[in-house]
Amino acid sequence: MKNLFLAFGILIFVVGVNSCDIITPPYREEVIIDTTVIIDTTVPIQKALLIDYTGYRCGNCPKGAEAAATLHKNNKGKLIVIAMHTGRTFAEPTGKDGFIVDFRTTAGEQLYNFLGKPGQPTGTVNFVSNGAKREISFTGWATEVQKQLALTPKMTLKLTWTFAADSVLNLKTDVKYLQAGAGQRLAVYLVEDSIPNAQEDYRLTTKPQIIPDYIQRHVFRGVIGGGDAFGEAMTATAAGGTFSKTITYDFKGKGFNVAHCSVVVSVIDDVTKNTLQVEEAHILK
Repeated sequence: MKNLFLAFGILIFVVGVNSCDIITPPYREEVIIDTTVIIDTTVPIQKALLIDYTGYRCGNCPKGAEAAATLHKNNKGKLIVIAMHTGRTFAEPTGKDGFIVDFRTTAGEQLYNFLGKPGQPTGTVNFVSNGAKREISFTGWATEVQKQLALTPKMTLKLTWTFAADSVLNLKTDVKYLQAGAGQRLAVYLVEDSIPNAQEDYRLTTKPQIIPDYIQRHVFRGVIGGGDAFGEAMTATAAGGTFSKTITYDFKGKGFNVAHCSVVVSVIDDVTKNTLQVEEAHILK
């Protein structure tokens, strides 16, 4: 009888293991190297860029990250998310408790300073003004995201890229204008997803209120195109015309996990600084 119960227990364990799929970040199944990939929006779709200004020593910031994740899931293919660790208060490394790597960037600090260094978590949606300011609390992101997605697109973005065995990325961006455009800038950002690192979370009931292996999502790694955080100037283009730009970026020695990296390309109005259109390309799929 004892052997019968033992055999039954083993059977239940095996069935349980085989019936559950364990999926770990970054939630992609396939990696392709030395291939040409194209993202081409044949039907014009307005997309939006949500920038979450955060910090791994910000105990309220996981709430913002969760709000961004929900919006990203609910607006799949339309909303692009970037998490920028910014400022001294919450993003400066302490050298202990897992807060050693500095996720801050020159461009991220430029945008954060441009906003007047607001409290975190906060965010911008297409960098549009929200009354007298641009930053929006994470509780208000959903409303602004839907407002921006409802706009009529002024252009579409076509991204074509290769990633070679020597770790060099070649990215070509074609901006096709549905309306004439002038006074705009093109920004190309590098984003790395699924980075395990410490994160403070005030919701924890015991101290230290730190999650040692928190998964940092959509981490901004800097500008890889020309110019600063707002990119570089584009030439005026008539309706129906196309502005093209090719960049090359060498990943060697950077320490980034390319399998988790993507590039985010945005067209920005040089006067308002608003994001007019945005697209994302995962370097390896």
